[in-house]
Amino acid sequence: DELIFENELQLIEHNVKESKNDNTIEITVNIFEGSKLLVEKISIKGNNITRENVIRSELLLDEGDPFNQLKLDKSIAKLKGRNIFGNVSHVVTESEIKNNKLIEIEIEEKPTGEISAGAGVGTDGGSIQFGVVENNFLGKGLRLNTSVLLDADTFKGSLDMVQPNFNYSGNALMAGISSTTNDVEKSGYKNSITSTHLGTSFEQYKDIYFSPQLSLASDKLTVDSTASQNLKNQAGTFNEFYFDYGFTKDVRDRAFQPTDGYRASFNQGLPLYADSKTIFHIISLSAYESFTENVVGSAKFNILSANNIDNQDTRLSKRVSLPSTKLRGFKSGQIGPKDGNDYVGGNYATAVNFEGSLPNLVPEAFNTDVSLFLDFGNVWGVDYSDTIDDSNTIRSSTGINANWLSPIGPFSFTFSKDLLKADTDKTETFKFNLGTTF
Repeated sequence: DELIFENELQLIEHNVKESKNDNTIEITVNIFEGSKLLVEKISIKGNNITRENVIRSELLLDEGDPFNQLKLDKSIAKLKGRNIFGNVSHVVTESEIKNNKLIEIEIEEKPTGEISAGAGVGTDGGSIQFGVVENNFLGKGLRLNTSVLLDADTFKGSLDMVQPNFNYSGNALMAGISSTTNDVEKSGYKNSITSTHLGTSFEQYKDIYFSPQLSLASDKLTVDSTASQNLKNQAGTFNEFYFDYGFTKDVRDRAFQPTDGYRASFNQGLPLYADSKTIFHIISLSAYESFTENVVGSAKFNILSANNIDNQDTRLSKRVSLPSTKLRGFKSGQIGPKDGNDYVGGNYATAVNFEGSLPNLVPEAFNTDVSLFLDFGNVWGVDYSDTIDDSNTIRSSTGINANWLSPIGPFSFTFSKDLLKADTDKTETFKFNLGTTF
């Protein structure tokens, strides 16, 4: 099937026959030229909201092409993978014209919008977040993602858009804008960052994807008399224009809840113009293995770095940290080097995650998935001061995740316990999210 598909052998067919002889089995693979059948017409039904061109852009067959069952099956799988349809079915019938086929595709549309809200409770207050995702905006197949995060000192909002098949090229188009404000009165500073980006992603080679992107940002840091001298030295407004790119190799058996394969990626950010030039690197690896039908294991590794290349200090907003999804049980951005009362991030960060999913632990009627996890992480490196502890300490945590599909929407719960930590780290023992669809 793969050879036929990759080499465009549209009229080649095959079958397999088995014959038993005492204690042996003889397997015969027959490869032959099939009938020269053509696709006369493709009809699409059931799309009351989704535009027909969104559906046709996923098809590997077009009217007038030689009929190929493998391409048809892959087309139906691609439509299902868009996750904007509840069901996709098809029927192939004979045309009145000899050697022509009629294909009828029927889709069942489903709610494609999601609203989510979440909260976290830790040793130093709480945090809340809110998000709206639309996977089929205006029926055009556009994905829009809006999110807001708020805690005692931080407000972060973002809007991102993805067109998975821009201009029928098979390439994804991505754009977005975000704004972040850190107003830390107790430390005497306020940091505001506004950024926008535009990029694309496409399959350069088989299972290898290339993702170039251009981004523009403005970073403003204001301080008062109570701020530390290190922060005063970084005060001002800085503008930057970056070229970011990444390579990803993805051989997972599926994108959602994979049970086999791996995904590896390398990303780098290069300053084309910047008042303070910092270069970024991110290396990620995720591997999955199904041990039994009741246990699916995964292991994930991430390393990040940010270093200035023009003999200046790495700015506060450019230093790296770990989100709470990479080191569960700790508050996002509140581990690592600390300058007075401020968590300033590091020049380096790494995280290792082990997780065991138990899909059949809870009876199916309860619509609940449970997994156990063990996380390790570290944030370290202070290039702008020799007097600050670089906090090169391994942190770790363990706990349980539960995802419940309730009548009002999906709930997710995380209960965690820190095993290793630094004295200055802020922990978060419980976190939940609630979402629904529209």
